[in-house]
Amino acid sequence: MDQRSDVGEFLRSRRAKVTPDQAGIISGGRRRVPGLRREEVATLADHLAALRERTTVVPAVNQIEVHPYFSQPAVQQANAELGIVTQAWSPMGGITSYRGTGTSTFDDPTIGEVAAAHDKTAAQVMLRWHLQQGRSAIPKSVKPERIAANFDVFDFDLTAAELQRIDALDTGVRGGPEPEAVTREAFHRDIPEA
Repeated sequence: MDQRSDVGEFLRSRRAKVTPDQAGIISGGRRRVPGLRREEVATLADHLAALRERTTVVPAVNQIEVHPYFSQPAVQQANAELGIVTQAWSPMGGITSYRGTGTSTFDDPTIGEVAAAHDKTAAQVMLRWHLQQGRSAIPKSVKPERIAANFDVFDFDLTAAELQRIDALDTGVRGGPEPEAVTREAFHRDIPEA
């Protein structure tokens, strides 16, 4: 069995929500390495370990929900051990501000204190927290002033104590949907201009 069909069989056997082509399996020159999005597998650490056992191909990037209230250290550790970049989905905890889950990360007193100490916004502090800990973070905004502010995070550093204070905010409670609940049937939307 060639590598492509072996990985394809693995993905089907693990009930992943993608085909080998969608996962970017090495072939045809479309992508050099695969990446996984949060909705493509359910229990990521287990799936990554099983993928590594069955194939020589691992994702280059693993997009998971990571913000100060939910940082998934076990999945991040599994990513690091396999040389996979963790990319934060909802990196500033936006999911905490519109799902009615209580305190929003944007209004968190600890993040506010750290932001005030650096004359930055809470969003800038959260982005800096991701960058200093080696994660990829791609915040969503359609407002030009917020997009510009999101780039203004390279002129300060958080101290080790500030990083620890933000790390300590982790509640272990997911803000978004459980990964296995994110299916094409549940969340599909046509995008006419795509």
